[in-house]
Amino acid sequence: IEDELVRLEQKLRAAQVRPLISGLRQRAEQIRQKEVARMLHHLPEADDATREQVQRLTQALVNKLLHEPTTRLRREAENGRVEPYADTVRYLFDLEEV
Repeated sequence: IEDELVRLEQKLRAAQVRPLISGLRQRAEQIRQKEVARMLHHLPEADDATREQVQRLTQALVNKLLHEPTTRLRREAENGRVEPYADTVRYLFDLEEV
């Protein structure tokens, strides 16, 4: 029972950073979409297949760049040490209090 209680507490603490991680991913997605649109505006001759490949490439880049930081945020939350990291992420990415 104690082991299950510890795991439950870890999951609950990890859940506390979900809004922050969601906000971080939303910010990254907004930037990605804006930059893709800007790039494709300069490539009007690009066909649909090329446009789709650009979308997939940029989505993969965003996901790979955010994977480790978000994994570490969850891990720190599980261990009860997330606040300094969460504050830093909010500051660095200019995220509202999420």
